[in-house]
Amino acid sequence: MTDLRKRTLHLPDGEADKRRTTLGLLPTGRRYRRAFEPGCSLGLMTRLLAERCDEVVAWDVSETAVSRARERCRDLTGVEVCRGAVPASWPDGRFDLVVLSEIGYFLQEEELARTLRLTVDALVEDGIVLLCHWRHPVDGWALDGEDVNAVFASSPSLRVEGTHEADDFVAIMLSRPGAGAP
Repeated sequence: MTDLRKRTLHLPDGEADKRRTTLGLLPTGRRYRRAFEPGCSLGLMTRLLAERCDEVVAWDVSETAVSRARERCRDLTGVEVCRGAVPASWPDGRFDLVVLSEIGYFLQEEELARTLRLTVDALVEDGIVLLCHWRHPVDGWALDGEDVNAVFASSPSLRVEGTHEADDFVAIMLSRPGAGAP
């Protein structure tokens, strides 16, 4: 890690830096046809995803968050913000990018396993899964970010392509290898 990147991790707006760092794991110059972002919250990551994606499907369980995300993304084409919760439901179609940021530890173990299956099934060949989770234990929840990342990283259907570890979060990029991949 360069000195510049280390310094960047300690900027006052740590959430903005976390989003930039997480998206920085994606291959440079690659454009995505269709992305899914469950747990989009206020749409901050959604806006950044829209810069690299033709279409973004963003969900949140909170109607307040959905309203704010819609307002934040109203000027963007190709962004659909809806109320929804994984793994109880999942959008139709295939995705070449799925972003799970700060939501995995709110799931029970069996829900996380189902979310993993749904994610893998919805990915096109060479599709990308991007995870970002808090590193510390989350009070009242069975899972923490390390658990969530480990479940996805241990999937035989996905390959870890890159990680970024900061003091408070870990971001990990995984791919679904295409035909003929080792």
